[in-house]
Amino acid sequence: MFASKFFKLFPSPDFLTMPRVGIDISDEAVRFVEFIHTKQGLKLGRFGERLLPKGTVDSGYIQDSQILIEHIKDLKREFKFNFVRAAMPEEKAYLFKIEIPRVDESQIRSAIELRLEENVPLNLSQAIFDYEIIRKDLVQGDTMEVSVSVLPEKVVSTYLDVFLKAGLTPLDFEIEGRAISRAFVKETDTGTYMIINFAERRTGIFIVSEGVVCFSSSLSIGGEALTSTLAKSLSISFEEADKIKHSRDKSTKNSINVFEYSINTLAALKDEVSKVYTYWHDHGEKDKKIGAIILSGENSSLVGLDEYLTISLKAPVVQGNPWVNAFSFSTYIPPMDYSKALSYAVSIGLALAHNHHV
Repeated sequence: MFASKFFKLFPSPDFLTMPRVGIDISDEAVRFVEFIHTKQGLKLGRFGERLLPKGTVDSGYIQDSQILIEHIKDLKREFKFNFVRAAMPEEKAYLFKIEIPRVDESQIRSAIELRLEENVPLNLSQAIFDYEIIRKDLVQGDTMEVSVSVLPEKVVSTYLDVFLKAGLTPLDFEIEGRAISRAFVKETDTGTYMIINFAERRTGIFIVSEGVVCFSSSLSIGGEALTSTLAKSLSISFEEADKIKHSRDKSTKNSINVFEYSINTLAALKDEVSKVYTYWHDHGEKDKKIGAIILSGENSSLVGLDEYLTISLKAPVVQGNPWVNAFSFSTYIPPMDYSKALSYAVSIGLALAHNHHV
């Protein structure tokens, strides 16, 4: 259901013996997840994170490569892994759908190249791209529809240089949206979903249909703004406000008041989500209506957020399960609590790529 790697760099070692490691660099942290292959199926291995000083990475731009390299090296020293699958920043990617003549698979890339420059502000020599065939099993007639992801070559080279200098070998890079969709949408599910990744300093919005990411958007609205507003309003520290924000105890007065103090930020988020939701239903295919909105990210567990969006958007909003393609809770419970797993969703999806693509 999901496509091959975005940018394959080196041949993969034996997939039966090699740990599956996904690593994600966001504006606020470096996180990695490892899956281990066992006779009972996949199990969660090691995982860890290093919080980045503010400004190290800004909206996907690496501003201080040396600090970033040192934090990645620190993870490598502690956990001793070498091969990784890594995410590329969604803010720097271009995603579009096009119809091309129906051709043999070996000719698809050439057909896309002919259309690339009319869809992105990059010359072919400046771009690296990958594609997914939309409903390959239903391709018929003289054309086929593909979803194309494009990154500036300079962005990929910058991230590759950081990993190599940190002593890691990236087997491939993948757009964040593809990784996160693999974490939350069951591989056999052909439905249409919106995924909202509500992180600390930004929010990603993705629409997945037929197992393919068809739309992505990045907003400069994140949970950090909620925490700062809450801290100021209650005259408490940022750390105390963060604990209140993530509290699941609805009987706590301060937890209930999170919405009162943060309503402007949450309303702005809701408005942007509503625009995407409306645009998709007005301009998308009639038989691909969004069946549910899936919440992801460390701030998606905010008490009442799902109810607020459900009422505001008049659409079903659910908390995502980032383990849906890894294992069943009926046979295995991972040693990572749910709220933390939401913040590791991109890394989880990357680590699962090995399982789905080899």
